[in-house]
Amino acid sequence: MESEELTPLRYKITGPSRKGYHSYSSYGACSMRAHLDSLSEKNHSPGTGEGVILHAYADLYHSKAFDGLSTHNIIFEDAHTIPDIALTAADNTWRQYVEKVPQDSLGEVLATELDLDHPSLIDLFGVDITARLDLVTFISPEIASIHNETYNTDLYSGVYLVDHKFLSRTPTNMELKYLNSMQFLIYMLAYNHLNKTKVNGLIANVVIKTKELKIHRLVVPPPSDYDLVVVKSALAKWNAERAKEPTPNPLEDNCFPLYGVCPHFLTGACSRT
Repeated sequence: MESEELTPLRYKITGPSRKGYHSYSSYGACSMRAHLDSLSEKNHSPGTGEGVILHAYADLYHSKAFDGLSTHNIIFEDAHTIPDIALTAADNTWRQYVEKVPQDSLGEVLATELDLDHPSLIDLFGVDITARLDLVTFISPEIASIHNETYNTDLYSGVYLVDHKFLSRTPTNMELKYLNSMQFLIYMLAYNHLNKTKVNGLIANVVIKTKELKIHRLVVPPPSDYDLVVVKSALAKWNAERAKEPTPNPLEDNCFPLYGVCPHFLTGACSRT
């Protein structure tokens, strides 16, 4: 008996919006690097390219657009910035993910790759900012119970945002980092501002790409009124830096980050000496 041939599934690789969280926060680290990044198309390294592909697989898998196994059936559009080696690495990581993570473990997916871009967000945040959400999902009481037992979380039934993080190693102070993430606060504040149904929080789906894949789920609580004040203050500060003449900020973490060297330092485009 011949196997049924699957219809190819097309997935469009989208680039940065140039108005997202990182387009502002990067000026708080080094305005020269942020400025130079904004001038050129960003080709992905094997590591970041793998992350882009894994994000796509996770979106399609948890929204039940594909079974998680037939990755060969997915056609990526506008993927010219991603090296071929990244696709191979992503497939190797993904096979382990499907073995460990049930397809419905993130509930009933309501939206994937949801762009939040509306003029009223300028009034909310004080700057022209957009957000792209990996998933919006509804968690039933049954899924919440299973999730809490599996990942030692405190989920309850309702709507949540989901953000995938595919990392090469476990970050220092991971829980503190993500539970206080300004990026996650902006996502939730923007979604709540534009929708009648408010989120119960955000689920960080953290995948550590060690030899044996490790899965962490962290639940970030919904934002408060004070969180909005903090976010607006930070965005205003970063936006002021964007308006200035860019200058290098020669700190070790900027020029020699954990996983490499600033590309503009290598090419000489940065004026740091």
